[in-house]
Amino acid sequence: MQIEASFFTTHKQNDLPETNADKFAFDSTETTATVALADGVTQSFHPQIWAEILTQHFVHNPTMEFEKSLAICQKRWFETVEPLVKAKNNYYINKIWQKKTPAAATFVGLHLFYNHHQQWTARYFINGDSFLIYIPTDKTKPSQIFSSIEPPYHLDNFPPYLASLGQSKLQTKQGTFLLDSGYLLLLTDACAEWYLNNPEPAFDIINSWSSPDHFLHNLQQLRTQGNIKDDDTTIIKIKLSQLNHPALHVVKNN
Repeated sequence: MQIEASFFTTHKQNDLPETNADKFAFDSTETTATVALADGVTQSFHPQIWAEILTQHFVHNPTMEFEKSLAICQKRWFETVEPLVKAKNNYYINKIWQKKTPAAATFVGLHLFYNHHQQWTARYFINGDSFLIYIPTDKTKPSQIFSSIEPPYHLDNFPPYLASLGQSKLQTKQGTFLLDSGYLLLLTDACAEWYLNNPEPAFDIINSWSSPDHFLHNLQQLRTQGNIKDDDTTIIKIKLSQLNHPALHVVKNN
């Protein structure tokens, strides 16, 4: 199989690039590919670090049992953030830390592999209002939408999330499906909401992006028109072809 992966991400308008709490990771071997996307909740504590840990762990451990993976990520977040808090030695930050305030993030992870029936297969895990969309090239086959949010997909400011400390707000969706030629989209909530409202026109716009600058130009227009809310925004597009081959060839565009 050949996959062509494109990654588009940016921060809120008027924010600095380093404030972007959307994080993604990608890894592949000769027979598998794994991608993960996490949307850190801005109002939580060090969400960028938490989102980065979640995505990096998943792409290197895609088949690990969920509870074990979450515990490992929580431990890593604590060990990363505690020295930062101590180094700051700030009264207000110390208060937040003493209250055991967690980071939070929504998450979608995707693992592509060649199964024992000699079929390319996708295994996914989702928690929160980030989405996975599968769009077959064959127009007689319907697109599939995967989310832990149930239709009609009301997106608000209180989605299920994975927490770096204590109890997560879990509403998980996981499963597998067989692949055919087509496209996979991983989207955080702002662009997911836009896509769900206008699937075909939105996909045509996404599929036209030839560079990060092209994406940013279109996104600015969509924000100005009120079609996409002003939020950290990430879209990962994966084009699937040549599925009759058991070996994997990966093209990364940016």
